Amino acid sequence: MFRGRIPKFNWAIDHRKSFKALHVRVRPLVATGSPLSLDELANEPEYLGPEQWETELNEIKNSGKQPLLIDMRNNYEFRIGRFEGAVCPDVDTFREEMAVVRDLCKDQPKHAPIHMYCTGGIRCSVAGAILKSEGYTNVKTLQGGVIAYGKHVRAQKTGKSIFHGKNFTFDKRLGEE
Repeated sequence: MFRGRIPKFNWAIDHRKSFKALHVRVRPLVATGSPLSLDELANEPEYLGPEQWETELNEIKNSGKQPLLIDMRNNYEFRIGRFEGAVCPDVDTFREEMAVVRDLCKDQPKHAPIHMYCTGGIRCSVAGAILKSEGYTNVKTLQGGVIAYGKHVRAQKTGKSIFHGKNFTFDKRLGEE
């Protein structure tokens, strides 16, 4: 039933030992406050690789427009690092976040671009699938999240980044550049 639906594991940028041991627990997929069917989750957003993400956001910005760019991480993650022009629902959990995201999108035409990102790509994939299920047709997410973007920036070796600050990590490091 889950064949082809489990995302690729996303390794951190900083490889210092961050957890004492690996524990795998079977739990419901990201808590949204309401049950989700596999059919809803199959309605995936468009995934943009880090280079394409950066290019598209820069093109929108250079055209004088401001994209609807939603940070799907928690507010404390947003405070230590974010993409330029991003908005973050002022909530502590993903369960609370979807109501705020719907409110941010309610005045958008159903075909207007909505860009979303998160730490590793899971929360924004779920949120993007929910929005697409609700009729929004142009939902785009950063494939692999901030972690993938950080790897892209490091590989470029130019030091140029549209993400400013640190990426929050849920371990003893509490963040990585």
